[in-house]
Amino acid sequence: MVRSVTFRAGLVIAVTLFALATAIASFVVGIVLRVDMGGLQTNIVGDPEKKFMDECMRDFENLNSEDTAYRSALTKCIQKLSEDESLKRLPNMRLTVDDRVCDPVDLCSSGDPGQCLDDGKPRTAGYVPGDVMKCYQLIDNAKAEQDAFKKAELLERVAAECTDRARWKHHSNEVKLAYCFWKHLQFGVCTNIMRTNCPDDSSCCPIAQNDPSLPISSPARRPDQYVCRKSPIVGLFCQHIDFRVPVENISLQKEREFCTLVTCPSFGWCRDFADIPGECLGEACKDYRRATEFLIVCIICAGLGLAFDFVDLVILLRYPLLPKLKSTSNTVSACLKLLSYLLCKAAGAQETCWLARC
Repeated sequence: MVRSVTFRAGLVIAVTLFALATAIASFVVGIVLRVDMGGLQTNIVGDPEKKFMDECMRDFENLNSEDTAYRSALTKCIQKLSEDESLKRLPNMRLTVDDRVCDPVDLCSSGDPGQCLDDGKPRTAGYVPGDVMKCYQLIDNAKAEQDAFKKAELLERVAAECTDRARWKHHSNEVKLAYCFWKHLQFGVCTNIMRTNCPDDSSCCPIAQNDPSLPISSPARRPDQYVCRKSPIVGLFCQHIDFRVPVENISLQKEREFCTLVTCPSFGWCRDFADIPGECLGEACKDYRRATEFLIVCIICAGLGLAFDFVDLVILLRYPLLPKLKSTSNTVSACLKLLSYLLCKAAGAQETCWLARC
């Protein structure tokens, strides 16, 4: 009799601990999956290689590019960049480097002084450009001016009103403002608001980071992976060089054309998932957002299930003579875990992760 009671007590404790362990595992997996889901679109915006190099060279950015310490650090950073596996997982389609970076809505915050944002929409009645758009227009006028004296006057205004860091020192995005105006003056920012066609150079898409001491013909140089393309539906975007029309003849691989909606079945899905206009109108983007939102609910349910498992353990140790209370706690915990699993399946989180390879 004693052995039977001891066995049952041991079995109950083992099952409780197993349930607690699975609850913890479910909670952790849910969080990891949510983080991974959130990261599916982060690599589509900006230039991750440039960001990596800026962070790596932060302590050497004030040195001359010909300085020995600078060149040594640059070589080491390029080596680290080449070995980073996360930067090798490139999307087939991504935004141009300045989209969601240099548009007025991305540069202005609610607490900024003056009228940073535009009032109204361009080409509509009552539209008034904000400070950012005025600077873009001023830079455009200065670059287009043919008269040398007028051009010099406009460039002086640009220096005082736009590219001077002191002009934006009370703005939240001071560094981004300075970068965007400097780039617009030098090359022109590449966003779908400011451009209608791809430029002849590579300023619209991420370029491979290389050690400038390497000759252009050196096989050690890392090749660029993206070219600028134009879609009549969403405008400019960057397309990976390997995202091309498949052909049977291997000898013709280098002559393949870039994918279009007609020739590539996954082109439309990748375009919608990248969400170039930022309106999330395509089914792929809607599925992705729904999955990420459902995952938050799944994590909450898994967390509540974990909490009830702890309650169950407390009841087992502190109130062993209350089986109904323990059973209720077990039932609620099991239902919450089941709900979490069903929500995850209903959201299609796993399918979205598998599909989101572009």
